Amino acid sequence: SFVAKTWRDVAAKCEKITESIELLKRQDSTDSKIHNHQRIKSKPAIIFMFPGQGSQHFKMAKNMYQNEPIFRHNVQECCALVTAYGGADVLRLFFEPGSVTRSELDRTDIVQPIVFIVSYCLAELYMKTFGIRPTYMIGHSLGELVCATLSGVLDRETAISIVVERSRLMQSMPTGAMAQIGPGCSDQLFLEVTKAFPSLELAAHNTSSSYVFSGDKQEIKDLCKWFRERNKKRKGSNMHESRCKCVPLATSHAFHSSSMRPAAQKLSAYINSLSCPSYSSLIFPYVSNVTGEWQSRKATSADYWANHMCSPVRFCEGIDFLMSQKSLQEKQVILLEVGCGNSLKGLVNRHFSEKPQNQINDVTVMSSMPHAKDAVSASGADDHSIWLSSIGKLWEIGVSPNFSEYWETCRPEQISKISLPKYSLQKQRCFVGKSLTHIMQSKSDSFTMEVSSEHKEDNQSVFSKESSSVSSSSIVKRKDKSFDDFLSFYSDFTLSDPRINLNDSFFAHGGSSMN
Repeated sequence: SFVAKTWRDVAAKCEKITESIELLKRQDSTDSKIHNHQRIKSKPAIIFMFPGQGSQHFKMAKNMYQNEPIFRHNVQECCALVTAYGGADVLRLFFEPGSVTRSELDRTDIVQPIVFIVSYCLAELYMKTFGIRPTYMIGHSLGELVCATLSGVLDRETAISIVVERSRLMQSMPTGAMAQIGPGCSDQLFLEVTKAFPSLELAAHNTSSSYVFSGDKQEIKDLCKWFRERNKKRKGSNMHESRCKCVPLATSHAFHSSSMRPAAQKLSAYINSLSCPSYSSLIFPYVSNVTGEWQSRKATSADYWANHMCSPVRFCEGIDFLMSQKSLQEKQVILLEVGCGNSLKGLVNRHFSEKPQNQINDVTVMSSMPHAKDAVSASGADDHSIWLSSIGKLWEIGVSPNFSEYWETCRPEQISKISLPKYSLQKQRCFVGKSLTHIMQSKSDSFTMEVSSEHKEDNQSVFSKESSSVSSSSIVKRKDKSFDDFLSFYSDFTLSDPRINLNDSFFAHGGSSMN
């Protein structure tokens, strides 16, 4: 079956015995390679999570592009739109042939369009091919534009044009830097940072104890140095806070800060020049990064997207808001990251571990693609197999994917239909042993069996002393009390394995007198 094939595909990734043992010991039920196959009957609620810039990596979704025709077709159409609106040739850079360089992978105007495309096309594959539709959605920074597109706020072409213009304007801004504080940043420590570095701006609140700050390059360097000195002084006094680190992020600009204000004003003017489609209601409700609550009709406003570019991403507030919904209290909840990598899965798991008082206990956090480090490692995590694994895991939890639609639409050449008789088969034994028995019963109550001389010494207990003196073969005579049983076993034994020939030696294939 499809699910069984999925497990085999994923299990094939465990090339070493030690890896298989570790997986069995760990039994990681959250997007691991091994699952317990216990299917939950109740229909769960699914929340799609879309990552933003920073999730990109070499070879991202390349196996998906090569193996999934619908995904490939949608990617090609989206990439053509990017080029039509003046963007880079992302299809050539990432898929055909896929020769993106490190410097290109760090460019905002190249990365943001492809991150948007991968998330959008994956979501389309989940929804339209497998019928897996989200109850709610949430995005991280750029990911909110994917939410707006799937919810009907923006059509695909308009959304891609905004992404291209947004990324171009952000790339044109003066350079800056960003740094992450935490996990383990307490409220008191957060206040100390804001007091010591008033010019730095909060860019994202990812978990309850993890923050991202934006600012000038020198200020970010000073912040990291301040943390290193502070940790040395406080080491041993408060071990939890002494472990809180400040790590600079690999970015070229100070995103989600006031330094993006000139770009935001130009983006607002650009969106006003577009004829954005009107909508009556959201197809899928989703959470705003700006407020951390439900998105409203402001999503079509040019001012909203301009403010979105400069405001901090309130991701953990959005997760808490979703978890507090009454409609989810009695359900199994699945938080599925749809896009490159699994950065949001890590953030959500960390956030839940920091807040044990979370209202919903039955939560599964999953990802659709491998981590960036796994995808570019020597072994190379197959993103297509991991995506198939996510489908199998969803089925295991209680989701009902439309497998027939997938095979008929995406894999018609692999469907093999076999016609079966319209009547029930007769339960009649058809082994050769029965006919042999009929033939042999007309002879004496004993039988002879030839055994090649090479097995004579290993089976002396079976043969009589007289027969052992024969040079070419040994003939053994036995009484008939188990003749029928033996003959039936011998026929089944030879017919059960196609590699065994009826003329082969019985003992050469593991037979003995004890059988």
